[in-house]
Formats: sequence, C-alpha cells, structure tokens
Amino acid sequence: MIAIQQSGRNGKVVAATLVHTDDEIMLITDTGVLVRTRVSEIREMGRATQGVTLIGLDEGSKLIGMQRIADRDAENVDAVDAADEAEGPATPASDAPSE
Repeated sequence: MIAIQQSGRNGKVVAATLVHTDDEIMLITDTGVLVRTRVSEIREMGRATQGVTLIGLDEGSKLIGMQRIADRDAENVDAVDAADEAEGPATPASDAPSE
C-alpha cells in the first residue's frame, strides 16, 4: 500500500488513522505543543503525494503522535438523548389503545 512518499521535506510517517469529515484530530509534539484541527479543513491529496502541512515545528522538535478526537461522538449521543427527552416518555403498553 502506498500511503505517502517520505522525503527530507516531510520526514517519516508518525501515525495514520481512519477519520470522518466531521471528526477532529490532535497533533502532539515532543515539546508539549498540541494542535487541534478539523478533518474537514484538511485538503485531500492523491495517494502518492508528500502531503499537506498541518503543524509548523520549532527547531529540534518532533511530531510524536496524532489522535482522533472522540468527543464529537459524545456530543452526537447527547443530541440524540436531548431529542428523545423532547419527545416525552414513551407510551406504556398498558396505555396503548386496544385493537
């Protein structure tokens, strides 16, 4: 599988993960710098490219990790729960009209 062409310009692949356009990712450096980015704001490239720049590194620092932000999933669950509460309680089977 071709993931990215490595070179002196872009270095080694640090991480890879599957994401959706409504996800966010967090980039982490060895000096403690964190950058949070929306996946939808990252330009798509062909599979045999050298990629796009997501973080500017200070002299001597290295990117050590990348993580998908999962709290978007929690927000979606909260939205569904809120919608269910707005509809009110379900009608119990004993109160349902008989056929």
